[in-house]
This record gives sequence, C-alpha cells and structure tokens, in this order.
Amino acid sequence: MNIEWRGTFDISGYGIWSRKLAQVLIESGKHEVRLVPVRNRLEPKDELYYFQDTKVRDPIRVENLIPTFPPSDKRTGFCTCTEIRIPPRRHIENLEKAAFVLALSNYSTNIYKSVVSDPDKVHKVSFPMFRGEFYPVGDSLELEGLKDKFVFLTVGRIDVRKNLETLIKCFTEEFGNNPNVALILKIYSPDYCIPLWLNDLKPSKNIYWFDQKIPDMSYLYRSCNAYITTDLGEAWSGPTQEAMLCGLPTIAPRHSGHLDYMNDDNSWLIDVSDWKPIGFRENNLYSRLLPPEGEVKYPDENSVKTNMRKVFEEFKGKSRGEVLRYSKIIKALETQSLVDAGAIQKELDLAFEWIENNV
Repeated sequence: MNIEWRGTFDISGYGIWSRKLAQVLIESGKHEVRLVPVRNRLEPKDELYYFQDTKVRDPIRVENLIPTFPPSDKRTGFCTCTEIRIPPRRHIENLEKAAFVLALSNYSTNIYKSVVSDPDKVHKVSFPMFRGEFYPVGDSLELEGLKDKFVFLTVGRIDVRKNLETLIKCFTEEFGNNPNVALILKIYSPDYCIPLWLNDLKPSKNIYWFDQKIPDMSYLYRSCNAYITTDLGEAWSGPTQEAMLCGLPTIAPRHSGHLDYMNDDNSWLIDVSDWKPIGFRENNLYSRLLPPEGEVKYPDENSVKTNMRKVFEEFKGKSRGEVLRYSKIIKALETQSLVDAGAIQKELDLAFEWIENNV
C-alpha cells in the first residue's frame, strides 16, 4: 500500500508517536511510505530525512495530528487520540468525515467508536517503544544534593491535564517535613515561567525542578526510586511506561490510557472520581484542546498520598537489584512485549487490511 504519513516528527508526544509509527511502517517493508512534516523539513542527519522526498502514487493519507481540521479527501484518515470523555464537537465532525481513524490506546479507541456513526473504521494503534530504548540496567545521573534520599519523579509540562498542582500538594502534605524524601519535577512549558509558577504553589523545600537537558531520559529514570503521575487522563502517557520499563515502582490514576499496560499486578493505581467537568482556568494551565465542559476523572488525594507512602515504605533502603527482583517490577518489565515493533506492526496490519478493503 502507498501511504502518505503527515505529522510533526518532533519531540512532542504526537511527534514521537508519529516518528515511531513511521519507523515501524518503513521497516516492515510492506508499504511505500512518504513522510510529510507539518512544520519544518527534516534535517539531513535525521534517519527519516530521505522519506520526506519519496514519491508515492494515489496514497492513503494519514493525518497523525489532533483532528482540528477536516480530511483533505475521501482517502484521508486520522491517527489521533483524546483524553476527555467526549471530544470537542469540531473534532467529532472531522473524524466523522475521515475514511478511517487510528486511535491511541483502548481508551481513545472506545471513545471514538462511541462518537462516530461507523465504529468499524476506528482501529487501535499503540505507542511503540522499541526494545532496548528504556531498560532497567544501565548508566544513571548523579543528582546533586539528593544522594541517599528516596526520590520520586514526574515528567510532563505545565498543563491543566497533567494536574501537577495535586501532586505537589499531596507530596508536600505527606513528605514535606521528611528530609530523606524528594520529588523531582522534570517539567517545561516554557522554561521561563516555571520558577514563578512553582513559587505560587508554595511547594515544600524537598521538591526540585530538573531543568537540565539530557539526551537519554532513561539515565534520569534510573537515577530515581519511583515514578508518579496524577494526571486527569492520558491517551497513553509515554513517560509512565518508560519509567516502568526502567524498573521504577510506578504510580498513576486508575483511568484512561495507562490501563493498556498498568494493573494492580505491575503498578500502584490511584483511585479516581466519577466524570467531572474540567472547568474554566484563568491562568496558563488552561488549554484550548480541553474545553471547560470537557469531562475527566480526578485522582483522589488521599489515594495519591496512600500510594506514595506504600511505595516509599516498601522500597526505601532497597538496592537496585532488590527492586528489580520485586514481583510487581518483574511484571512491569514484561509490558515491553506490548509495544515492541512487532506488536505495533500487527496492529497496523489489521488497520491497513481494513482500509484496503473499505476505502
């Protein structure tokens, strides 16, 4: 099949997803693939550089982007995701016009199937994580001032959906007076506003913003003792699974795309509320992609603190080897099989078989 794949191919969540899916398609050898970067052309040093100039005739077009615009023709579909209960009306209208929808996670897939008139055109395509990219044994970083402390980590950006305020509040209440525990925030959005934003939240002194740029995030994961996210919903949450694959005890809400790879046997899950509106936000946490009437599930603050305490008490003082022999961590490492190139290729094969027969 001839495929024209349009995406950002940058370091955003969508960009990494589009880049890795393109790699899986190209390496399968089953398709002629042309890549169309929506912003700047790929640089010559980029391993995907030459595929932006590939010539393909009469292609199936895939928009690996948020569906804020209608498809260009009858052979165009979206590869996309959602985090809220019902996507914005404009998104639904554009998905309705699309020839097909490739959706990230069972969570997004089920939502899209529920809002389009032809649910058969919606197909799940997971987030690839190639074997060896994130691994529990390897180099780590020297975290200045944090030696011998138990370190929680979160990765993300200042965004209403990431719900960092709840994490900071719960950590401060549970561990704010404990000099032996720390929380690292690897956040951005943009860098210059973070110190003021953090100061307004009045965090405890053992919460640190990690602003260092590093080429390999696995070094940072392996430098910490546990990972936590208190988001309001994720289509997948790449950093959360990356942390699991690096052997960190991982805490996340019992909701949304996490549940494709997280369960009570391999992680620590936070209780959540029923659906609630996001509400209007006056500050820079508000996002136009998350309308105030959009519904999400809020993590229970007592459950956040309880799970942080459980992980701390279970793993404090344990060596890296002891952690990796823990039953939940062993099962977490097994989630690699869900996102190997071969597993993603099978999902793409099923989707493109349907597309070939129906578009």
